[in-house]
Amino acid sequence: MNKKNMLLWLLVATMLAGSAVGCSNDTVEETDAVDTTVTETVAEPETTYLDSLTKVDFNGASFRSYGANTLNDMAYPTLLQLSTGELNGEGCNDAIYHRSVYLEEFYNVDFVETISEGNIDANKVIADISAGDASQDMYYADLASHGIKLVLAGTMYPSDMIPGLQLDRPYWSKEMQEALTIGDSFYFPTGSITPRYYGSAFMLMFNRDIITDMNLTDPQELALEGKWTIDAMFDIAADAYVDLNGSGKVDQGDQVGFGYGNTTQEALLLGCGYHCIQNKDGKMKLSFDDENLVTLMQWLVQQYQQDGIVYQRNTEIDFGAMVDAGQCLFDSPNTFDLVAYRELEYDFGLVPFPKKDEMQEEYISYAQPYIVSVPYVPVTNTGDSLSMTGTLMEAMAAYGYEKVQPVIYDQVIMVKNTRDEASAQIVDKLFENITVELATLINPAGVWDKVKANFTTSLGKTEITTVYAENRAGVENYFADLEATFAEFRSNLEAGQ
Repeated sequence: MNKKNMLLWLLVATMLAGSAVGCSNDTVEETDAVDTTVTETVAEPETTYLDSLTKVDFNGASFRSYGANTLNDMAYPTLLQLSTGELNGEGCNDAIYHRSVYLEEFYNVDFVETISEGNIDANKVIADISAGDASQDMYYADLASHGIKLVLAGTMYPSDMIPGLQLDRPYWSKEMQEALTIGDSFYFPTGSITPRYYGSAFMLMFNRDIITDMNLTDPQELALEGKWTIDAMFDIAADAYVDLNGSGKVDQGDQVGFGYGNTTQEALLLGCGYHCIQNKDGKMKLSFDDENLVTLMQWLVQQYQQDGIVYQRNTEIDFGAMVDAGQCLFDSPNTFDLVAYRELEYDFGLVPFPKKDEMQEEYISYAQPYIVSVPYVPVTNTGDSLSMTGTLMEAMAAYGYEKVQPVIYDQVIMVKNTRDEASAQIVDKLFENITVELATLINPAGVWDKVKANFTTSLGKTEITTVYAENRAGVENYFADLEATFAEFRSNLEAGQ
């Protein structure tokens, strides 16, 4: 019974209890002018998105999809894109399996799902589609490694050209749509249709024992009070550093405050409400003309250079070993690999990435673009098959929202992987506003790689404004060419309809 039904049941029960109490009172004398008419309140039946699906008979047609259920040899429930084809007792797999069975019966269609042994080969997919291969109706692929290649090659449909998709529904991510629109086109419909959406969110894990032992401010208390800001995070991280072995430098034997990776700066910037690429009226631009953004980025570089703030890929430090040993205050896992923290011997808690300041209304999560998955529809899918694909994608997302997501949320992410009620509340906040950075996908004129290097391998060695100034013309030309290319893709597809 879901929460809405539970509330409805409690309401009815309360009404019935009230009626019973009324019947037990002494009989009212006829001379008392009392209106004994009982007005019965009948609750409106709950309408679900599944109830609103239009039933279509596809006469046993095959719906063919292709994707991987692992990521770089990692296998976790929220890395699944297709079920294993049978029930195996794992909640996420079984929920996806039941989805296929339900939709097969509802639409009289046969789900033919092909699971790749590893990440799909985007180059092969592009070559096959370019040669006219129509063997698949839909492909699952991540955003940054494979999906963007499929899109830039012109082998996939813009989402608005797929009949039946209703991208304004809550089971499709509105934030992703806003962040990933290129020119006038959007190719990346994601959300409840794939468990990877729920496995992709960045968060901060903190070592609660360090907080307690050093009497530091509790990050969770700040987060739940709306006071978890980027200043507070780095202040606490700096206070947590201890040169345990007295070497005078940060090394393997120390206690550190924060370990960051190649995409952590995106998570921090997005958490503060900034996107490095904006799209207004179909025109893209870098946001480096925004002095507030540039100031924040320069400040972040300074924070990264503090003692005890370490780059996770520093070859002189085994950061993973430090986390396992309880020598790190803040780590930044994705929701899919929270399972790896269950075996830690110390107590830990979870918080979202911080806000810019307390005036910011909500926490914003970053979806790791090498994890979050998208269903792509190839341009070789035409006619009735294309219409069927859109109908089924919409139904898969609606079913995922109502049936699969609760299983993932309650069994895989929250209950199994968090140790306290406060962390459970934090997990809830992670998915209230989750987005991604387009610059990571397209790297306009190579500028984003140069900017990222200033946070990682070349920490603090360049000025962001200088990098932008030197490459501004190239970036503007890149955007203009990309917008023109996508307009041509659309024009050719419309001409062929």
